[in-house]
Amino acid sequence: MPKRRFRHADPAAAVQEFLRYLEVERGVSPKTLDWYRDILDLFARDLPDLSPIRFRAFVARIRRQRSPHTAASYLRALRHFAAFLVRAGILSRNPLDGIRIPRAERLPRAIREEDQEAIIRAARSERDRALLLLLRDTGMRASELLSLRWNQIDLEDRSCQVLGKGRKVRIVFFTAETAEALRRWREECDGDRVFPLRYSGLRAILRRLAAQAGVEGPWGAHAWRHAFGIRMARAGMPTLALQRLMGHSTPLVTEIYARLTGRDLKEMYDRYVGGRD
Repeated sequence: MPKRRFRHADPAAAVQEFLRYLEVERGVSPKTLDWYRDILDLFARDLPDLSPIRFRAFVARIRRQRSPHTAASYLRALRHFAAFLVRAGILSRNPLDGIRIPRAERLPRAIREEDQEAIIRAARSERDRALLLLLRDTGMRASELLSLRWNQIDLEDRSCQVLGKGRKVRIVFFTAETAEALRRWREECDGDRVFPLRYSGLRAILRRLAAQAGVEGPWGAHAWRHAFGIRMARAGMPTLALQRLMGHSTPLVTEIYARLTGRDLKEMYDRYVGGRD
């Protein structure tokens, strides 16, 4: 990254420069950009300059006033911002190095497997069935599903290329059942997009089918993604492999799915010992 020069005493200008860097050079999604903006705008409003002591004072206050999950989110954003300032020559070192990120015990809310199957059974159109099966098999994000083109899908290989966060491409896989559902939907579908929907349309489909199936727990697209992660972790998939399939930037996120309950461990033990007395 080339050296950037802006006033040391102007946090707001530095924040805008960092946001431009994220958008133009890193290609982060609008949602991620908004996440950084919300946190760093608060930082810029509260502090008069970019000195290391100001960073640490802000973090100390956030840790006193916010939940561990929120404090961890703030600290991650500030750490990336401070690293940017080091590369730009504004800070000599990252003032947040060595500060522990609070452990946030927020486990994902996943749709139950039996609820997934009930919703799939409730689907009456080829489109809805293909959409649900692809969500179940791949754990892709809603944005990835809705941007999918037919030329990204290989029905023979049962795989597809997904354009994820930061415009990073990864390969995901699906079952023969899903491949057949996609073939049927392909015969009816016009155009290049696999599912020509907006997010509101996807949510409406999931809400309607969940109601028809009598599902009262989580049913949104991200709940399906969490269910995929948990299912793969329970089956023993290595964290790094699951990280690649889900498109996580760090294994720390993926490791959430590996926090197995006592019942999960008992079931895994029984599977490995083969039910011997």
